[in-house]
Amino acid sequence: MRTLRESLEATIVALDAVQQDDHVKVWQYCDAPPALQGLSQNGGDEDWLALVPTSILETASGYIPWLEVSAFGCCHVCKYPIAGAIVYIGCHA
Repeated sequence: MRTLRESLEATIVALDAVQQDDHVKVWQYCDAPPALQGLSQNGGDEDWLALVPTSILETASGYIPWLEVSAFGCCHVCKYPIAGAIVYIGCHA
């Protein structure tokens, strides 16, 4: 379980990235900002991490198919809502 400090750090990193532009950002998990990596509770099976501003989800009816299905190189996708964005983490197990 994350500490309050870890959650706040992840939120600050995400908000900073979201405020720069209104795009979905996708990283190979090991290249993602460490504060966002810290949201994961999968223990080492992570493949990728995406940061999606809530403004994009509002215009996409809340659904971006390639983030929600296993076809994006993984078996399981976890969502971590934070202020102003949702962090998606794809895991292979």
